[in-house]
Formats: sequence, C-alpha cells, structure tokens
Amino acid sequence: MVGDVKSTEEDGEASSDFEMVDDKSEGELKNKKIEIEDDASLSEFDVKYGVAHGYWKDLLNMLALAANDQLKVDGDPRSALNVMRPQNKSHQRDWTEGKKKAAIADRYERVAKKIVHDSFYKAFHMTVARLFADQLKLDLARLNTDDKAQMKRITLCGKWAPSLKGMHDQHTFITSTIAELLFPGLVSSTERETTLKVARQQYQLNVLSPLRKTLEIVEQPITAEDFGSIKYERVPSLAMKQYTNLFAKKDTEHFDAYIENVAQGKARISGATLLPSTLVASVTSRASAGNTFPKGASVKLEQKLYQMQLKSLDGQWQTLVQRIKDSGSLESAIAVCDVSGSMTYPRFPDGSCPMHSSIGLSLLLAEITKPPFGGAFITFSAEPQVVRVGGPDDRRSFKEKVDYIQRSSWSMNTDFVSVFEDLILPMAIENKLKQEDMVKQVFVFSDMQFDAARGAEMFYPQAEKPRDWNTSYDRIKKKFEEAGYAMPKLIFWNLAGGRGGYEGSSDGDETAPKPVTAAEEGTALVSGYSQGQMKMFLDHGQFEDPEDEVTEVENEDGEVVVAKVKARQDPIATVRKAIGHPAYRMLKVVD
Repeated sequence: MVGDVKSTEEDGEASSDFEMVDDKSEGELKNKKIEIEDDASLSEFDVKYGVAHGYWKDLLNMLALAANDQLKVDGDPRSALNVMRPQNKSHQRDWTEGKKKAAIADRYERVAKKIVHDSFYKAFHMTVARLFADQLKLDLARLNTDDKAQMKRITLCGKWAPSLKGMHDQHTFITSTIAELLFPGLVSSTERETTLKVARQQYQLNVLSPLRKTLEIVEQPITAEDFGSIKYERVPSLAMKQYTNLFAKKDTEHFDAYIENVAQGKARISGATLLPSTLVASVTSRASAGNTFPKGASVKLEQKLYQMQLKSLDGQWQTLVQRIKDSGSLESAIAVCDVSGSMTYPRFPDGSCPMHSSIGLSLLLAEITKPPFGGAFITFSAEPQVVRVGGPDDRRSFKEKVDYIQRSSWSMNTDFVSVFEDLILPMAIENKLKQEDMVKQVFVFSDMQFDAARGAEMFYPQAEKPRDWNTSYDRIKKKFEEAGYAMPKLIFWNLAGGRGGYEGSSDGDETAPKPVTAAEEGTALVSGYSQGQMKMFLDHGQFEDPEDEVTEVENEDGEVVVAKVKARQDPIATVRKAIGHPAYRMLKVVD
C-alpha cells in the first residue's frame, strides 16, 4: 500500500448514494466477477439511516485532514481544504526550481511515516480505501450487465473517488492503495514502483473513466470542450453554481436558450440543495462576476452574460423555494433579520458571510410562510417593524428582493418584547386568525449573543435598554393565551459560527458560542451555519417541542394523581431533541 510506495510524479454535492458493502472479495477485477446480490449484505437499517451522514467526498476530506494532523476539535480545515487563492493581482507565484517536487516528497514522507507509526491513521486510510474499492467493484459489475435496473443503481462513488494527482491524492496518496486493492495481480513485489504505476493507470482508465461517462459527469464534456452535448437540466446544483460563468462564455446561445426556458417554466434547473446563503452571496457579487468575463469583451456582451447569470440564480432560488413548499416544512414562521455592518464578518469558505445567511433564510421564510405572516420579515431594531417582501404576490426578481432586504433599517439591538406584543399578536388579532394559522416560530438571524442583542449599552451607554425578556415572558404568554393563541417559540440563531460575538468581546466561546442559556424560557439556541444544520432546518422546518412529561401532581382536592405536564421548553431540551434523532442511532462513541 502507500507505506511501500516511492514518491513519483506520474499521474462540490451531498448525495443519498452512500452505500457500504462487505470487503470480502479482493480478486483481480477482470478475472473475478462481482455478484450483484452483494447488496443483500446491507441491512435495512444501514440503507435507511446510513445515508444521512454525508457523501463519499467526506471520507477523503477527513483523511486529508488526518494526514495533515488537522482532524481534531481545534484543527484548521482550511490549511488542507478550501485553500484560498491570493486575491492580490500583484501576487507572484514562486517558480523556484524543484519546489513542487520537494513539496510532493515532503507530503509523501509524512504519510508514509503515519502508515508505519500511527495505528489510527493506518486503520483509517485502509478503511477508506476498502470502502471505495468495494463500491467501485460493485458499480462496475452493474455497468457491465445488460440490466437497466442494475445500471440505474450505480452510485456516485465513481464521481467522488480520488483522481490521480488530484487534491486528495496529493495529500494522502490514497489512489495507490485503492488501485492495489482493485488490481492486486498487477502489483509485483519485485518491481513494485513500476507495476503500481500501471495499476494506478488502470484505475483511472478502466474504472473511473467508464463510470464517470455513464454518470454523465459534467466535467467530462467541459474538459473535451464539447459544450453542445451538455444536458443542462441534469447538471447538479453545485456544479451549475460553479460553472455558470463558464457556460455563459463558452456556450452562450445554447445556455441562454436553456435559461430562457427555465424562466418560462419550460425547463428545470437544479438548485434545491444549494444553501440560501450561497445564492445570496452570488447574486450580490457583481464585481466578482465581472472578473469572469472574457478580456476585451464589449459592454453589451458583459451585460448579456451578467443577465444570464442573474436569470440562472433566479431559477435556482425558485427551485429551492418550490422544494421547501412541496415538503411543507416551513409554513408557520417569521424572521427577525439582522443586516448590521458586523454581519459581513467572518467570511466562510464558500464566499458567504452571516449577512448572506440572514438575508437568505429570512427571504426563504417570507416566500414559504402563509399570510398574513408570509411575504414579510421583521427588522432587527430597537423599534422593530414588519417589512413586506417575498411571497407569491411579489413579482420582483431574486436580486431585487435581496437588495431590498439589505437596505432595510437596523440598530445595535432589538426589542424582542415589542416583536411579540406590538407586531405579532396585533397582526393575528387584526386578521382574526385561528390558532392553527398562528405563526409558531420566530427566528432571529443575527451574529450576536442573545444578551448583547437585547441591550445597546455596550455601544451607547445612555441608550434605553429594551424590556427584559425573562421578566416579560409570563406577561406576553398570558396576553397570547387571553387572545386564544399559544405563544410562538423564539429561535435565536447566531450565524457567526465560531466567533464569540463582536471582535474584542469576551462574550461567548470561540469554539461554539451559545447565544442563549438554558434559563431562557420559550427560546432555543442555534449556533453556526453549515450544510448539515441547513439540511436539518429545511427538512424539518422547526425544532420540535419537548415531549410531555408524565408526573405526579396534586389536584384541587389535595389528591395526588398522575398527569401529563408540558415539559419545559429551553435550549438544552432543543439540543437533546436534535441529537436524539433516529438517524444517529447507528453512530457510537468508541473512545
């Protein structure tokens, strides 16, 4: 495997195809047939729940982190993954002779030492290699049958499997291990370096290439510059996001016709798996889009390409909105949207920031929720107001809606009591809503801690502090009950991730800031922003209430009876509910 190989210079989408197979067969690929029935070794439990925890590329990312000693709580993933290119045009690449070879040699030496001396890394490396090798064998067997049903079951393992000299291979040399598992008969112990090189080439030519061709991976026609053969309706959302500018430049007429069909509802565009924040970041980044236009392009051409990009983003946004509408997961929520200046920090690897997340999530709720709370959001202000945007009656483009929200008013704090007493409850009473039509959740999208968001004295010592939440909670709840409504839950979402509030503030934990504490009644905490969090939020649309507790209580006659009591609704209960999801039953803590 890798530990025995000499260093040589030869050689984006979450999916539900994460299929695990047994690693019993290790015969040479062309001499040993793989039985399709190997799928029977998968338990129903694995099939149902095993897909919930990522995709094939996650394995390679984790292995690359482990190879660079960054697979730890306080590790820096960006040191190995998502390395940012210098934005300064004056930056000069270091062309020192032999530097690239030296870097490859250093990486190889580090991995080779880990294989020999680090038992955890060796086990991890071999496990990942076997998972890929076994799944690739099974998918090739499906490809080589005449059974269309079997061919439809080919997974995306071939798409995400490491390519020769690709990023993951450069950090882990994992392709050598996979190639040897797939072609053990080709590798000779006496001429190991030469024969392993042949096995690696076979892996690329006879395993990855046919599988990727069958899967219609868009990178293949892009590499061949055969843009006319691309079926844009089948391009995954992340690939569409990455290559939209390229399609607009290299295949202008074909791609423009496709985008027009999308706008007219005659064609579909992938976008359901994109995060709202990435779409908002793309639509607000005119400058970065301009950098992708051909040098010397006319103003007219630049404008046409830009409009194509906006139409593409508009189509992807509508696809995301429609998916959430169809799922019915978000129908009773309204957002308090923070667009203050601090929301532009930090910048995440995908180019987005908390501002983009706040706008995207707020607009998504406005698009999905039913009237009268739908088509609106609440400003993050000491004097909060309801602002109308989104919904079926709003004919503005995605960009126009985003720009409108970004220009809304804001202040250094917000009055949560006013949100409930002066806005939500009067709206419900005015529209004579039934309880089932009442908004169930109020999401606060900000980058602040809960306490900081309630008071402005840290910025303006003379400012009047908003009414306290805890002392007002019971009164607000009583007002809602008197009007015939259950009080909505307040979900405070700190979108700044690992940043503990404002710079220089001691408030919060840099690893995982907690915007509210367990003592805050009627609230739930959410911190950070990731695809996993977003998927959970979009799939379920809420953080479920804790189940009723069965307990003994004393009635009016002094008798002790057993009754169900509503469990206290607090942030810790919300966290426990989230980690108690059935999808996590297959996961165990072993150390």
